Amino acid sequence: MARIPNRSATYEEVRIYIAQTLISKYNAGHDFAEDTARSWRLGRGSELYDAKLEYFQEVFGMDTGLCLFQSVCEDRDNAWKQSVIGVICFWMTIVSAALLFWFHILPLLRGQTGSPSQLLLFGLTRAIYAYLSPRRDDYMLVSGLFSACIALVAATRG
Repeated sequence: MARIPNRSATYEEVRIYIAQTLISKYNAGHDFAEDTARSWRLGRGSELYDAKLEYFQEVFGMDTGLCLFQSVCEDRDNAWKQSVIGVICFWMTIVSAALLFWFHILPLLRGQTGSPSQLLLFGLTRAIYAYLSPRRDDYMLVSGLFSACIALVAATRG
């Protein structure tokens, strides 16, 4: 399995990644993979991370460009999820959801008023995770901001 190069990788490291991706994920032949990888003439890892689908299709062709683009997105997302900030954001979202349930939802079920601080924490951690993630999950970002807004309104009324 090919590991996506870091943002400071040289164009040669990017070529190696492209060839390994074609061979390991798409069972492409070695010669085809090497020829296709040579199409990446210049550009470091940062250009690989930031390239759009149209660029991949222009450089590698419609089919191969689409496949490589999807693989780069998957590998980039997986690399971020395994990074320190990705792990911290993930666990902060889990912890804040548990705190939200324990200190806000359970008291509401018992007829008590819960503190909106856990809802605010949950909303903010959800929004931060969505914003920092390379995928930029709009649903998660909007729901996090919405939860934070509800918490702020509840805090001003309570």
